[in-house]
Amino acid sequence: MHPDSRAPLARLSRRMVAQQEEAMARRQPQMAGPEGASRPRVLMVHALGGMRGPARSMADLAPAVADRWTVDLAAPTGFLASAMADKPSIDVCTLPSGRFRPWAWILGVFRLQTFARGRRLPHVIHANGLSALNVSAPLALSRRIPVLVHFHGYEVGRRARWLARLWRTVGVRFVLHPVSHRSRDVLVAAGLSSSIGEILPNPIAVPETAVQPTTREGLNVGFVGSPSRRKGLHILVDVIEGLRDEPFSWLVFGIDPSTDSPYVRSCERSLKEKGLAGLVHWEGRTKDVDSAYRRMDVLVVPSLKESWCRVAMEGMAIGLPVVGTDIPGMRELFAEVPGALTFPIDEPQTGQQQLLELRNVELRRELSDRGREAMRAFEVTAIRDQLLRLYVQVVDAGSAGSQALAGR
Repeated sequence: MHPDSRAPLARLSRRMVAQQEEAMARRQPQMAGPEGASRPRVLMVHALGGMRGPARSMADLAPAVADRWTVDLAAPTGFLASAMADKPSIDVCTLPSGRFRPWAWILGVFRLQTFARGRRLPHVIHANGLSALNVSAPLALSRRIPVLVHFHGYEVGRRARWLARLWRTVGVRFVLHPVSHRSRDVLVAAGLSSSIGEILPNPIAVPETAVQPTTREGLNVGFVGSPSRRKGLHILVDVIEGLRDEPFSWLVFGIDPSTDSPYVRSCERSLKEKGLAGLVHWEGRTKDVDSAYRRMDVLVVPSLKESWCRVAMEGMAIGLPVVGTDIPGMRELFAEVPGALTFPIDEPQTGQQQLLELRNVELRRELSDRGREAMRAFEVTAIRDQLLRLYVQVVDAGSAGSQALAGR
């Protein structure tokens, strides 16, 4: 890993974080509320539905932060809100879904304003992406609450870029913390350099029990993704074609070809035309990704664009050897694992050869051990501790009148 992304974790001790939290609570006791006067408060905001990577990251982080701070969470009905149902210490504000974007934004702004009145006024808002910044910005501006933005993106659209500049111009105090150097480069290209803070990687829970390599000849090769073309389902089809005579079963999670996009249906047709349809098992959408991974022997991630790739992280954490495309963002993640297997997006034959090599059970075991060890640097508690330090920094910067922390 680049020194910028790991050094803060190595330097930070829990004792230092606790001292910073106590100091902040003493400086701003009026904001903590009657039942949480000794604890700082954060409002975590996720504006989009579904259970993609950023939502799963917040689902991991929110309970961990709640061990140290008072946490309120705002999210649409669905995966993330449901994940907090058994967390009584976390109050949830239900945001509208983004189907009708302007109305959803207006209603979301109103609900946050209502939710944050009185004792719910936070020290800091944690916006999970630029969409969450847009919903949070009016509250942050009216109550002068600083915002930490955890940026997971692999690109910034024109509208998002314009709004981020607008919020900065009108006085919203926010710091953008990208998940990787790739995400940082995207923000720089969008003209947001003055608002960029240090890299804040995605957190991952490393299960106690790893997937154990099987000695059988046939392998279950898994794919976990969405109907988006950038997830590379068509590349997977090309990989499968060159391995049609091998004893591999292909498990596709997250996609239902009968209801999803024209792109997915075109991939399904391609499989049929090539005589490969019988090799592929469409497992559909799943809320239990852990069980999905445990049905695999190998995970393939043939993406075209990624900022970092949580799916690859989850696969490594559970002990799967992962074969992925050699693209910015994912390249950064795979560099953490000695001997990691990647292939160029226009060379599916290289991916085919790597999968053939993984018939060797000892190689699968070695990559499993290396992947799990590498992912321990991103354990939820380690990223939580870095996050708490950044909360304190953004509050301190706001109280000092700074607009943002630049260039960390």
